[in-house]
Amino acid sequence: MQAGESVSTTTRNALRSAALGASLIALLGACQGAAVRAQAPSIHEPEPAAASVTQTQDFAGAQQVGAGPHRYRFVLEDTHSGEPAANRPYALSHRSTDLPFVASTKKVYQGVTDALGRTAVFAFAEAVPADGWVLRERFGSGEMGEQLVMTDPAHRALSGIDYELVICGDPPTIYRGTTDADGLAGYAATSTATKVKLRPAFATLLVGDEEPADPVAEAKAQLRDAVEWCAK
Repeated sequence: MQAGESVSTTTRNALRSAALGASLIALLGACQGAAVRAQAPSIHEPEPAAASVTQTQDFAGAQQVGAGPHRYRFVLEDTHSGEPAANRPYALSHRSTDLPFVASTKKVYQGVTDALGRTAVFAFAEAVPADGWVLRERFGSGEMGEQLVMTDPAHRALSGIDYELVICGDPPTIYRGTTDADGLAGYAATSTATKVKLRPAFATLLVGDEEPADPVAEAKAQLRDAVEWCAK
């Protein structure tokens, strides 16, 4: 299991024991602080931690969003490989500063990286605290959304954990990814109020390094379960 190699045996065993009951269910867009029900302590909705964000000073030829002398640009890195994530949908926010160029109540800017994994250039009238940026991959699009994080039972962020994110659109979609250095999953965005569920990738946690006996059958079963869950 490449993405989970850095996770200790103790942590992996704890995840295995909780995996079958571990999921988080949120209602996207119901209100600014969406109603959340945690079914197990290993996953919860956080106040975003200070993310490890890579900045670049290469502003040449980039789209600029906002206005002012203080400019920022970031590089989205693939949470599995660590390489720049080219042409990847992303979400950007700040823990203590509202982004003045974002009208959404979620205060999250949504864009797509360029061929080198770089975001747009963001300009502000005043300097923005460096330690509050939160940049992550984005799944879906729309003004409504939610950010989820995976932690251990002591609420310590778990990085490098494969996950599945179910967004109940039409049709329901299962997104897969790997948590970042702060335990964040990808940002779930929708245009209408809907449900979303985050869970560890069960096959990885329960089988370890072994591949599923029939990956296609497993994928079909997971999609069928997602459709049934979304219909409830």
